[in-house]
Amino acid sequence: PNLLKEYCIPVYMLREDSNVIIDTHMPECPVLVFIYTKEKQLEKELFDTFRSLLNRNQVFNLLEVNPGEELSKVYSNLERLKLSGLPLANEIQNRLRTIVVGGDVAVNMLLETIGDLRLERPPSIAPMPLGSENDLAFSFGWGKKDSGSDRPSVVSFLKSVEHARKMKIDSWHILIRMRAPVEGPCDPAPIMLPGSLHAFQHECNMEGYHTFRGGFWTYFSIGIHAQLEESKKLVYQNQSASARPGCMRGLFS
Repeated sequence: PNLLKEYCIPVYMLREDSNVIIDTHMPECPVLVFIYTKEKQLEKELFDTFRSLLNRNQVFNLLEVNPGEELSKVYSNLERLKLSGLPLANEIQNRLRTIVVGGDVAVNMLLETIGDLRLERPPSIAPMPLGSENDLAFSFGWGKKDSGSDRPSVVSFLKSVEHARKMKIDSWHILIRMRAPVEGPCDPAPIMLPGSLHAFQHECNMEGYHTFRGGFWTYFSIGIHAQLEESKKLVYQNQSASARPGCMRGLFS
């Protein structure tokens, strides 16, 4: 296949069960791609294009996989290869970048996941907008319009990622506690959570309460507006109203 070597990661770097093949070529911009869209046709087009250009194991569907588990596997394997004396693994880890194809919900999910993993050298994230709910992408110069799913569009975006300048991003973190219903299990949570929040079951949890954790980057929003199918005016009203209880009751750091 006509793969783009400057963005490809060898299979043995991604999967522990693959045979090591000594390769001296060091890709300039190795990437992992996470795709999040509920439009089946667009999803197929994006997967077909990315997998025709990269190693298939570099491309993931966020609707089907746990990004934390996938990233943990990749980084654990890279650490194993580094300890075995393969310098290429160290360079891959240093240069690795993550592409998130989708809106703010998907970008928030990856930012939160990478933060939770507490990696020594976390990968930078490049958001690839699909035309809606792309405030984060717009804030950092990636635009708002659909980036395209055809081969020339994806190749152009990969080149943009390669030459992009890394920037730090402001972040806020929040814990929300709610009394649990008298009946019903706590896990999974009995309500539908916005994409920016997830159930939290660690030391901060309290008996008789549901605890939810979330992260926010650049601007504050818990994503309720993304679940509405109302007018823009109503969306903006809801977004500002939903921020107030979070600011008053959340624990920020």
